[in-house]
Amino acid sequence: METCSFQVTSLAACPPDVISECKLLTVPSSQFLYSESVTEHQYSIVVLARLSGLLVGLCLAQVYPTQQTAQIYSIFVLPGYRKQGIGFRLMSTLQNHLIDDCHIDALGLEYDKKLEDSVSLEKILHRCGWPTPYFYLLRCFINPQTFNPSWLYSPIKLPKGAELFFWSSLKESEKNYIKTAREQMWHRSYLSPFHQQDLVDDRFSLGLRYQKAIVGWCITHLLEPNLICYRSLYTEPSFQCLGTGIYLLKESILLLKQSLITQALFEVKVREIDPSWAQFIKKRLLPSAFKVERKNWAMFHFPRSTNPKA
Repeated sequence: METCSFQVTSLAACPPDVISECKLLTVPSSQFLYSESVTEHQYSIVVLARLSGLLVGLCLAQVYPTQQTAQIYSIFVLPGYRKQGIGFRLMSTLQNHLIDDCHIDALGLEYDKKLEDSVSLEKILHRCGWPTPYFYLLRCFINPQTFNPSWLYSPIKLPKGAELFFWSSLKESEKNYIKTAREQMWHRSYLSPFHQQDLVDDRFSLGLRYQKAIVGWCITHLLEPNLICYRSLYTEPSFQCLGTGIYLLKESILLLKQSLITQALFEVKVREIDPSWAQFIKKRLLPSAFKVERKNWAMFHFPRSTNPKA
């Protein structure tokens, strides 16, 4: 009986015919890796499993050498070749390569708990010595054109001196103020309005001033021509009880309803979010969602003693 062969290569080094094979075995959400450029900060590698020349499985990962970390974006075995240990060999081959050749300290993996393959994946992780994955990200999709809850049209009275503005008009001095506030830990890093600024959609991103100081923001990213992501929603603690966060959100959604966009994504990091905002998502957004994804996260830290080149 012929055994399966395993090969590790950089995605950039794969010829076009191999890339075409790989794309057929790669989940849609990870197809973007095939068009990304190699930089000093990131590159992609793939583990190929072949049987009699046929590509029967792959494991696709992105390596971040400056951070000494990597993340798995896709692991897949053709249905007719499962339960033969190929998934385990893909994972172990990747881990050995990251340790011996890439000098990586940690490997992460995000996956949807609802997928039918998640149980098999978790068995592979357990066999490879990974810690138990945990639920960390809730993704809620709504159609803004049909989204009409009563709270969206309920008036919220702002304190005198408060001013709503488009984020694109943020002044340079105000940017510096927010960055200084972040350095002093006034808000958590994931709430920063400056992540991936090239994706910010100025049409629906708003800020709130109070007596000329920035006290809140609602930042949207255009991920696809028809998909807006609500990336960051923040108000200063002293304003949260006034409903300013909901005010920013509803004003942005009302602007979004005037466009032709039919998909809006809300992402919630469940371990970091304020409990009151978690309740708002549960009661006000989830009932209207046309799709909900619950993402698990796992992280494996390689013991330094296992790396002979460390």
